[in-house]
Amino acid sequence: MPLEVPQPGVAGWFVCPEPSSSDPQTSALEIAVNINKGIETLQSSYAPHVVMVFYPSRWRDFRGMPQFGLEQQEECGIPHL
Repeated sequence: MPLEVPQPGVAGWFVCPEPSSSDPQTSALEIAVNINKGIETLQSSYAPHVVMVFYPSRWRDFRGMPQFGLEQQEECGIPHL
């Protein structure tokens, strides 16, 4: 099965917005929520079998997730597995 990678700006491509906070924990959470929303958007509009996430080096300070309980994760829109 060939790997189909869409071009930027067409169906099957999502650009995650830049974090708006200067706080690393808030930004990490904001990025996580935006990535999840992007994946949900792709699933509903393009139905990919695989989603590739590119995490730019300029976001390196926001890597990782703050430790939250399930209730806080659900409030922020972060699904739990």
